[in-house]
Amino acid sequence: MNDAPYLPLFEAMDGLAPSLGEEVVMQVGPSGFEGKNSRCFRYLPEDEMQAVFDRAGLIVCHAGIGTILNGMDRNIPLVLVPRCVVRPGAETDQQMTVARKVEALGRGVVVETLDGLGAGIARGRALEFGPYERDTSLCDFLSDLLRERAGLV
Repeated sequence: MNDAPYLPLFEAMDGLAPSLGEEVVMQVGPSGFEGKNSRCFRYLPEDEMQAVFDRAGLIVCHAGIGTILNGMDRNIPLVLVPRCVVRPGAETDQQMTVARKVEALGRGVVVETLDGLGAGIARGRALEFGPYERDTSLCDFLSDLLRERAGLV
């Protein structure tokens, strides 16, 4: 979790929580957000955070690579809400690029507006894929992207 203002995403998830039929757990960092319909925490020690991932059936997240890799390693469908979706008008950044790559790999869906979050969750729940076979395609993609952005290509 970083300092980006994710309050609109937390509010949207908390509002959807009663209709989802399962517990919603959110890491809200320093935002001060308190869920009415969800269980929220600021931060957890690494072993406790890994236990949260182990129990998850679906992960809704911004497109941070740490959360993506935790989901992919556990074969959990991802619903990706890049920063530029949470902050309309903000310039599209690397999170949308990463999210699109994960979607192209068939491991997640990209939500393009917070109004589309419920539909994105439904699409994420409907994803069907076999066990994740570790490969380097996402890491290779990110390395190439970083080299390109650094002007090393």
